[in-house]
Parts: sequence; C-alpha cells; structure tokens
Amino acid sequence: MLMYARNLHFSVFRKISGIWLFSNNASAAIFSVLSRIGLSSSYSTSTIRAKACLRAFLLIYDNINRMHRKWEPDLGQHDAMDSGTAGTLVELVNCDVKKAFDPEPLKEARNARLRSQLTTQVLMDRINDEELASVMALHNVTFLIAAAPFLTPHQAWINLRLRTTYARHRMPDGHVTQIHPLATSSHDEGAAHRNRDVLDDLILRQLGLPKNEVDKLLIIVGGDQSTVEKIRTLQEFLDDCPHGYARYGWVLPLIQLWHMGWADLERILSTHWGRTNSNAETGDIVMLGTEDLEAYFKTNPIPIEDIFELGKKMVNTYMTVTASERARHGDASDFYQISFHAHMH
Repeated sequence: MLMYARNLHFSVFRKISGIWLFSNNASAAIFSVLSRIGLSSSYSTSTIRAKACLRAFLLIYDNINRMHRKWEPDLGQHDAMDSGTAGTLVELVNCDVKKAFDPEPLKEARNARLRSQLTTQVLMDRINDEELASVMALHNVTFLIAAAPFLTPHQAWINLRLRTTYARHRMPDGHVTQIHPLATSSHDEGAAHRNRDVLDDLILRQLGLPKNEVDKLLIIVGGDQSTVEKIRTLQEFLDDCPHGYARYGWVLPLIQLWHMGWADLERILSTHWGRTNSNAETGDIVMLGTEDLEAYFKTNPIPIEDIFELGKKMVNTYMTVTASERARHGDASDFYQISFHAHMH
C-alpha cells in the first residue's frame, strides 16, 4: 500500500492477476485470499472493471464533508472542513450502448440548435392531462384509504390500475438495480476544474478505461444541480480542446431524480402553500362535508369506480393552478363546498 501511494503502476501485476482470475471464473474465495496477500485485486474491483468495459452503466457522485474540530485550539488554530467525493456505479439493463450512447446524434442536434425549438408550449403539449389527472386521482384514493381503513379492500384495485392501465416505463417485476460503491477521493467537486479530477479518478484510475476508448461513447454522470452545473461549465471551458477525452464532451450530465423531486417539491410548496389561517382539515374532508371519513364511508357505501371519480374531482378542485387562482382571487365559499352525491347523480 505504501508503494502504491507513490506509484500507481505498482499495482499493475495485481490488476492483471485479478482480470485473469475473473476471466477463468475463479471463486470469490480465491480473490479474498490472494487480494489480502497482495497477489491480486479484490473480487469487487475485478468485477466492476469488467462491467465498466461493457459501458452499460452510469456514474453518480456527490461531495462528502467532515468537520475536524479543534476542541482546545491554540493561537491560530481553528476548525477545518475536509471535503471529498464519493461515487457509485449503477448498472443499466436492456440497453444497446452503441445506439443509446452514440455521441453523434447529440452533436448533430447541438449543431442544428434543436434545443431552441424546445419551448414551454412544446413541453406542455407532450403532457397527457387526462392521464396525469387519473394517476393523481389514484394517489388521492390511496390517501382516502389511509384515512379510512374501511376502504382498504379497494387498495388492490388501485395497485392493479397502476401496474396495467396507467403503467409507463415500468421496470420488470422483481428487478433489483445493481449498484457498486466506488472508492472515495479527496477531490472536492465544488469547483468546476476539480470535477475534472473527479472524473479522471473514477473513469481512468478506478474503472481502468483507456482514454482513447472513453470518448467513443457517452457516459451518463449524475448528481445534484450544482454538480451538473459545474460539469457543464467545465465542458464550456474545454470545448476548443482538440483531444477527444480532454474535451469531456463524452460526459452527459444528468440531474438525479431525487434532486429533481426535491426541487419540484420546494417549487410546489412555495407556489401553492395556503395561508396560515386556512382550513386545517384535508381537502377530501371539506369536499365530503364530514370530519370522520371512516364513519362516512361506512354509512355511505360507494363503489370503487365512484371513489375514483371523487379522486379526479379532488384533483380539479385542489391540485391545479386554476383552482389555486380561483381560491385566492375569487369567492371560494361555493368552490370548496361540493356535494359528492350530487356529482354522482
């Protein structure tokens, strides 16, 4: 380990041994023994590199911070923050990498400035409002079931609709995403130029991909909004570089769903959150004119299809921009008092 800290090529023999053992289907127990005496790389390292060569993966990384406190500081001493980066490799399935990660269509689209044609109206036209409202209505019904356990038998009907009628791009049943944690590094991805060091560490050192092969296909690199911004800034600075790898044009930055969802949730709360003196009860209680949903549905048995229609009415009443504007600026007294039975008839 001390020699490897001085010379990265010191472990070449271990890497070769690991690849040879892996190609001959050696047992993981052999890796466990030989790696500990310095004759081979570990089993996880060998398998990750073999999978990386197939290029059916995406990388996710983010910063990690640890505070080192000076509990009894002397003159000039103060707390220090150590910042580094942790990465993860995620395997992709059902993916033709040569087609999916071909950089040429992306280059052609950018040269033709097709992004300028992507207007807000184009995005709005792609949304199937009726289908989206139906999916939201299904979730509203699950809220009602949670508040009124009497409706629990209807949960199977909801699950079936989500798996069939309104299913979109579902993963195969029983699928488990394969993820592989990568080694942490001391590179701080908080600056654009340090993301170059992070990418070099992940792609070249840890995954062992050759430079002359990396830029032939795109690699999805995920992170939060800040990471994506830094990567795009790095690409702009290096856009004139004549060397393929060094331009980092092979990186396809992508904000991860968790960060997108969090940002969208913040937007929804800041835009639609009601006044502090607004009705504290949930929308469905106001709509049905009752404070006890369990008792209401026990005394008023309603078919699941009609409850689904109620869920749609909740969407139109409480979950649209039009409803928000009407509640804020119009007379909302009649707007919220809706008779469900009148709606049914």
